[in-house]
Amino acid sequence: MQETYAYDPASGNLASKAGATLTYNAQVTCAAGARTIPHAVSAMSANTYAYDCNGSQTTRTIGSDTFTLLYACPEPVEGTRRTASWK
Repeated sequence: MQETYAYDPASGNLASKAGATLTYNAQVTCAAGARTIPHAVSAMSANTYAYDCNGSQTTRTIGSDTFTLLYACPEPVEGTRRTASWK
């Protein structure tokens, strides 16, 4: 199997993978105010991703499924929880 990748030369971010376009600059709202996380993927095609003020991914929605990432202090990921959508 072969995949195609493209990078944004200005930012160094992955721009596309296997035909799926990646969007960056995830927005978060913290006690100190709103900020942008410039290298955090906020979307890849129809999938979306959310982050906390530390830049750690907190949720990802892939298709109709939402995953909540759970962290222990200090990181890494302690587990994930899937919100199932039954059809």
